[in-house]
Amino acid sequence: MNVVEERHSTIVVEEVYQNPPQQRNGVAQGFVINNEPSAPPPPPPPPPPITVVNTNVYVNPGEHVTEIQKSSTAPRRLPCCGIGVGWFLFMVGWFLCGIPWYAGAIILLCSKVDPRERPGYIGCSILALVITVIVIILAAKGKF
Repeated sequence: MNVVEERHSTIVVEEVYQNPPQQRNGVAQGFVINNEPSAPPPPPPPPPPITVVNTNVYVNPGEHVTEIQKSSTAPRRLPCCGIGVGWFLFMVGWFLCGIPWYAGAIILLCSKVDPRERPGYIGCSILALVITVIVIILAAKGKF
């Protein structure tokens, strides 16, 4: 077996030998019999190098991108101690009678939010809806 090493990975290439031609009545069928062993086939050429393209970088045509500019595209940290505004409003809503939940619902419906913060805003929206339904039911029964 030939072993080709490239970039800390090992590729094993199997050698393929043809079976000797069948003989019938002392006559070779198909190929001429060669008693000398043939050289194994050459190993396949190494695969082309893998190029990783960062699609998160928006560059004007002709603008040269340096390594410093590439590192600035790292995802930014979420506000409110890294949990995001949506989850912050969700937790604070338990202590402030649900008012932050309505703020979270309005933010979700009226603005473009970071996809990482969307679950917190959706939680706020659900609880704001639940509170609204409960208040409407209590008001209809005359208990509120």
